[in-house]
Amino acid sequence: MVPCETYLVQPGWFDIFFPTNFELLQQVYNVVCRASAAANGLGKSQVWSQRNFALQNADLPKTSTRSGENPMLEFYENNKFLLS
Repeated sequence: MVPCETYLVQPGWFDIFFPTNFELLQQVYNVVCRASAAANGLGKSQVWSQRNFALQNADLPKTSTRSGENPMLEFYENNKFLLS
């Protein structure tokens, strides 16, 4: 994995993920959905890291490489998921 300082890199060589403040997004989401969620008995949203999401939901043997590395656990440290 090669961290880059800009999105202006060679097309097709890098995955580009746009910066998102997931904690703020979660707060906004909870405020917007509060009335609907309360009426339906639903809980609040959660923000999970890539690693925690993969540990909970991925079929890890299928995401491991032949060398034993697991990109789903070892890469994308800055990715997060907003679950609702």
